[in-house]
Amino acid sequence: MPDREPFTPPDVPQPDFAGEAQSDGAELANQILEGEGPETREEQPQGEQPQP
Repeated sequence: MPDREPFTPPDVPQPDFAGEAQSDGAELANQILEGEGPETREEQPQGEQPQP
């Protein structure tokens, strides 16, 4: 039923991992916005980053 995908019935409790996933996603989003996320490091050219 496609009309049930965006809608979560109130009588169906969401699993705990759903909340954890949202928290992790928010943290990753903040890190990426600040340029501290691991994904941002991969996107940046290696030439800009000082390598030891």
